[in-house]
Amino acid sequence: MNYLIEGIAFICCLIMLLLALKQDLKKREVTDLLWIIFGIIGIITLIARILIEKTPTENLALPIILTSIFMAILYFLGKKSDLLFIGPADLKAVIIISFY
Repeated sequence: MNYLIEGIAFICCLIMLLLALKQDLKKREVTDLLWIIFGIIGIITLIARILIEKTPTENLALPIILTSIFMAILYFLGKKSDLLFIGPADLKAVIIISFY
């Protein structure tokens, strides 16, 4: 396990969540640009894990796929039933965090 990659991923997640919190408190909305930037950084850390740590891709892909499916189900069920369990920013945040 490369602790440098883990440390960078942790710091990036923390910064992402703090920036999202700041935007959410200020405007009650989080811009898609934030999610795009941190999504790209998440993909880069994912690639680094594959290349540097030699982590098998199925060990990394399965949690991302399962998290994405579970969060999408929660989001769309909440939207259909008018009981919004999670908002769009929550959906994007959790899926992006799964890349880290």
